[in-house]
Amino acid sequence: MPRWTDMLARIWQDGEWWLAEWSKAAVMTQGKTRDDAKSMLADAIESLVNEEGFKVTIDEIAGGSTSVLIRASDQDRLKRLVQDRA
Repeated sequence: MPRWTDMLARIWQDGEWWLAEWSKAAVMTQGKTRDDAKSMLADAIESLVNEEGFKVTIDEIAGGSTSVLIRASDQDRLKRLVQDRA
């Protein structure tokens, strides 16, 4: 069963681009800004789930960490995505 730590992703700057990776579900994307990368990560996860009404938010973790927390309108479905892609 996935743990809450499975819902952590990383966002970091590489040159002019910001990269976003959620390794537990093999998702990686990028954006011109940190906020763009967060938005692209949420969109990628929503596209993988592909269920009407399923929404993802990417929350910052205090302290300027490269880690971000993935939350969804249906956390159980998000956990199943981790299991399905393991």
